[in-house]
Amino acid sequence: MPERQEQKRLNWLLECFEKGWKRYESKDDKPINWSKYTQAQIDEIDNFLTLVREIINDAVHYVYDREGPGRPPKSAEDKAKAILVQQFFQCSNRMAEGLVWLFREKLRIRERLTYKNIECAYDDPQVLEILHRAFLLTNEPVAGKESDFTIDGTGQPTSIKQNYANDAMMRRNTRAMKNLFCL
Repeated sequence: MPERQEQKRLNWLLECFEKGWKRYESKDDKPINWSKYTQAQIDEIDNFLTLVREIINDAVHYVYDREGPGRPPKSAEDKAKAILVQQFFQCSNRMAEGLVWLFREKLRIRERLTYKNIECAYDDPQVLEILHRAFLLTNEPVAGKESDFTIDGTGQPTSIKQNYANDAMMRRNTRAMKNLFCL
């Protein structure tokens, strides 16, 4: 497989360091504004909750409401929001139950969901249809503007052989860098 342009450049730089053509020049550390960082973290959660509410509310309009015999189920809309909250916070069903209840006003959750409701929501066809529609809606603004696609977002190849080969090369290059800078 041909070597990628970025890898060629990295190899050239490492070779320059090894031969002494270039020396590392450290840069001054920039001060971190911790109050802005904290505010950004707070805004991230607020923005996420607002996005979930708006996208799911829009997606529900495209999904046919199915009612069957028996007691009416919990709202598929609320369950879809709960799944997205659970995935954002990467937490268990019980923790998600608490978070959904905590953020119920922001998300406009109509009824209390139990951890079992959240667990079963992953198999609910109506919830899956809402999430699928939400996914399509979030991709509409960039439709036709993206030309490349990667599975994990790193831009690295996904084949095991290629990753192993790159990892082995990176280990060698890392050792060379350590030897160079430890002089």
